[in-house]
Amino acid sequence: MSRATLLIVAVLAAVSLTLPWESEAGTGSTYLPGPSYGYVFNSLTGYYEYQYQYSPGVILPGSPGRVLAGTQSDARVWVPLAVGALVLAFRRRSCRAGRVGIALMVVALARFGAGGWQTGTLVFAVATAVAVVGGWAWLSGRDRDRLAGSAPAPSPS
Repeated sequence: MSRATLLIVAVLAAVSLTLPWESEAGTGSTYLPGPSYGYVFNSLTGYYEYQYQYSPGVILPGSPGRVLAGTQSDARVWVPLAVGALVLAFRRRSCRAGRVGIALMVVALARFGAGGWQTGTLVFAVATAVAVVGGWAWLSGRDRDRLAGSAPAPSPS
């Protein structure tokens, strides 16, 4: 993976964390009617009696829906792990770390994409696509060299 590809992936992943990743649906208000029958203690007789009781009723307010940015959702854990694995793969030239980084990105997309695609998820999907396409050639080239038993040819200076 080239330095430019890694930089693009890191920037897209960082930007995706500032955008909406998840949304939670709100709940509606509930009205509880007031007049009812209930047991009331009668101090004259010393017993509870079943009587009609009046109360005007109560409205329980609902909660509004909300949208969670990447920094408020679980994406704040997945995204840095995936990008960190890609940076480690780039610095150490490790095929395994590169595969782990791409796999973490795909798992994060599957986890958050299942709940509905938000803007942050879509930007992270683009970052994942860049990582897969950019890393695919690098990983497959490294595997070809390793399987052939030869080191990459030195570049002419």
